[in-house]
Amino acid sequence: YRRLAQAVVQLITGTMRIPSGLIISEVAGHGTNVMSAFFKMRKSVSELKFPSVGDMKAVAIKYREFALVSTGPAVLNTFCLLFPSIIISEKFGLDATGQYDLSRTVLSIPLALVGVSVSQIVLQQSNALKQDRYQRNRFYRQLLSILLIISIPIPPILYFFGETLFTTFFGADWVIAAQISVPLSLLYALKVVVSPFSMVLVAFEKLRIMAIWQLGYAVFIGAIY
Repeated sequence: YRRLAQAVVQLITGTMRIPSGLIISEVAGHGTNVMSAFFKMRKSVSELKFPSVGDMKAVAIKYREFALVSTGPAVLNTFCLLFPSIIISEKFGLDATGQYDLSRTVLSIPLALVGVSVSQIVLQQSNALKQDRYQRNRFYRQLLSILLIISIPIPPILYFFGETLFTTFFGADWVIAAQISVPLSLLYALKVVVSPFSMVLVAFEKLRIMAIWQLGYAVFIGAIY
């Protein structure tokens, strides 16, 4: 619902040449997401027994690291995602930034389709199999095999057919985006494999390790400047 609303508003505002269309579409997407969740939850909320203040306080204390430790890394993750676009915009202009962003957007499709849904499965299975190390590791190996099968073809497809695909779907003006996507495809293919497994650290509450990793990653991204 969120992505559909976002895409529709982007198309409308783009056609009408509204400068703030990307911001409007982002707000529309999140708003649609909230409304769809509200309608889906109406029935279940009426059947819930709300916990006492004491129980809520105990849970808040137990899981306080999720808020205290994860907030900073979440901000750094957004920084790492967007900072390369800022660098390219400053050093090479808006046209180059557009080429890079289209390449990044196309490469994000497998990650969006696989990463989010599989991450939730990893989180659920990691919690369910916490006490069964053999079955847990077996699940991880099977999932790793599937993700490798999905990710390995991405770089060679873009290397051999990238320019044809980009010019067919987006036009001849976007051939540079196809060229940019070739080296970037190695990174995004790796992300398809690695990203879902980050939920293992969440399941086992190893949030400090995630925070240290994200800090190091942000430092290296910043060093590109």
